Amino acid sequence: MFFPSMVTRYPAVSKDAHHKITYGEAQELPCRYAKKDKILKDQNGNDIITIAWIQFPSGTELSKDDKIVLPDGTTSPVVIGPWTIHFPHTGAEMCIEVCLGKEAV
Repeated sequence: MFFPSMVTRYPAVSKDAHHKITYGEAQELPCRYAKKDKILKDQNGNDIITIAWIQFPSGTELSKDDKIVLPDGTTSPVVIGPWTIHFPHTGAEMCIEVCLGKEAV
């Protein structure tokens, strides 16, 4: 797959008693992304608004709590994913996907 863009990832390293996340050092990650304003359902059936869809190379380590900054400087929480996409015929890993957005409509 082709990953023509770069985003900045700040990995979540810990949470305090008030659920405030502490982030690690910034990492530049190759990706494919598209800005998408869309209403989707999360795994619990709640409506969420996505602002961006991102694919990363297979094997990229991501967490739902990571902070991802898009090339235009915008950021929003990971609301769906990360999940692994597989090639349909071989089952081999193709990429890792996440959606950034707002938690509730």
